[in-house]
Amino acid sequence: MRIDFYGPIYRVGTELADLMMLSIYWLIGCIPIITIANSTSALFYVYGKKLRGEDPYITQEFIKSYRQNFKQSILVMIILSVLWISGSFYFMMLFSSSSIIFSGIAMFLIMEVSLITIYSIAILSRYYVSTKNIFISSFVLAHKHILSSGLILGLSIIVSYIMLYVPILIIGYPAIIAAIHSYFIQKIFAKNEKLIAP
Repeated sequence: MRIDFYGPIYRVGTELADLMMLSIYWLIGCIPIITIANSTSALFYVYGKKLRGEDPYITQEFIKSYRQNFKQSILVMIILSVLWISGSFYFMMLFSSSSIIFSGIAMFLIMEVSLITIYSIAILSRYYVSTKNIFISSFVLAHKHILSSGLILGLSIIVSYIMLYVPILIIGYPAIIAAIHSYFIQKIFAKNEKLIAP
């Protein structure tokens, strides 16, 4: 029986294998904790290339991005950690407050931090810009393309919810989330090249 290396079954199998490999590499890269942003940016970097049709070598490209962004990603990670600790503080207070206004503010802050995290790591994975510009661009893009930002968050929540009922998805979960984010963000980047890297 001849195997059709260009057939749909083969392509789907290859894509699933790539998702699992990238998820494993991401997990290994996150082990030192402080390198979570770096590992995630490497994941975005590889999947961004796949979406642009560049057919990257998964292992080589992941390692390349991981090394290139190592120093800057540590600073990005520290800033994001401060934002998440602050956001988590308000989120925990959300459960102890009966105020609708306060609850709304807490949820808004968590959404803001989530979007800034997603965009900042995506920018880090693709552009050579200052850390300051990464966060400014992240904030601007998250609000300039609010519909896409909402879809990114919504689909991420849906996939995470599905994972609870289909635990086997956890094998490729990080790469699936990166694929969803990259699909929308690649289009946003294409429209805002001058804003991100003037």
